[in-house]
Amino acid sequence: MIRNFGVLALLGTAFALSSCGPRTIDYAYRADTTLAQHDRDSLQCEVEATQRIVPNIQTRRTPVIYTPVQTTCQQIGTQTQCTTTGGEWQGGDAYSVDVNEDLRGEVQVQCMRDRGYQIVPLPSCPSRAVTDEARTRLTDRLFAPVPDACAVQITQRGSNVLRQVAP
Repeated sequence: MIRNFGVLALLGTAFALSSCGPRTIDYAYRADTTLAQHDRDSLQCEVEATQRIVPNIQTRRTPVIYTPVQTTCQQIGTQTQCTTTGGEWQGGDAYSVDVNEDLRGEVQVQCMRDRGYQIVPLPSCPSRAVTDEARTRLTDRLFAPVPDACAVQITQRGSNVLRQVAP
């Protein structure tokens, strides 16, 4: 089975820290900037990073494990019952990985910093905190990150800050 692990991480998109962990958004903030300008800058930085650090897709295989043959027998009355297990190969599945993905992401982040953005990791806002009114208010200017803030993904490339309200 071939899997492509080379998905380019976009600035401002949410990523899971672990399969069960809290979500974090890398919020790119610059004062007096609209979300539309942020999206244009992010796209230009993504294109620049992709041109400078091209994908390098490599095919790899998962480790191969051989389970040894093992026979266990039990005496039940006058009969002996034996069970044999093992003797199987497991693993060796092929998958693809872009070994330049992390470097390309670093180049993209540096490009955004060069354009004056601060990259601030913020927790993703809980869905109960994001009303339609709040989402509409967050579509224009970027808000500065503040203590107790969380980030809301607004567009494919951009997010904005919402101050969390205590439950």
